[in-house]
Order: sequence, then C-alpha cells, then structure tokens
Amino acid sequence: MIVNKIPQEEFEGLAWRCLEKAKKLYNKGFIFTNHERTEKVTKKYEDLSNPLNKFLEEYTVEDIDGDIAIGDFNERYLSYLKEKGFRVWTEKEINKAMKDKGFRQKTLHTAEDGKDTTYRAWLELRWK
Repeated sequence: MIVNKIPQEEFEGLAWRCLEKAKKLYNKGFIFTNHERTEKVTKKYEDLSNPLNKFLEEYTVEDIDGDIAIGDFNERYLSYLKEKGFRVWTEKEINKAMKDKGFRQKTLHTAEDGKDTTYRAWLELRWK
C-alpha cells in the first residue's frame, strides 16, 4: 500500500499545512455548512468506515420484544462483510461495536422439542 511508503515526517508536514490552512479559513470567517450534499457525503463516509451501521439499517429493526442470537447475528454480519468486500471483523470487534451502539446482550433460555437450550442474544433487535 502506498500510504505505508510515506515517511512519518511527510505526514507531520501535511498535518501542519492542514492546520495552518484551517486557521486561515477560520480567521476569514469560513464555516462548514450542513446542506444536503454534505449530509450525503457524511452518510456515505460513515457507511464505508463502519459497515455495521449500514448492516443494521438494512437487515434489522429495533423491537423491544425482539432478540437475535449472537451466533446467528455474527454469521450473517461476517457474510455481509465478505460479500461487500470489507475487512472481516473478529467476534470481539463485533461485540464491542454493538455495545458501543447501546445494544445489550443476555443469555436466554428456550425449550424446543422438549429440549432446554440456552443462547446469548442481542436484545431489542430482530431481523427484517
């Protein structure tokens, strides 16, 4: 990757120039506006930098009575990442990102065919 070939000093120089330019713009009264185009660019950046947001938006719904088994969630999310060409996350990364978004997990119990089963699930979330 070409970025890895750029010396640290050049990054520092670029950062310095950016700060100097930002100061000049600020002194001239320049402000960033929140018009529709900026919001679309921001949304696109967020979708590309954190694919979890887009995945949740496309495939899940927040539902106070819902729950999704963590194993099932991870399996679908990892497939989504591969399909879209993103870096595959570890389960630890998925769990941290979900908790950072405010989702809670809990061990749940179910009885199917007379058999007691326990599983970890994300609460208040269901598949579309």
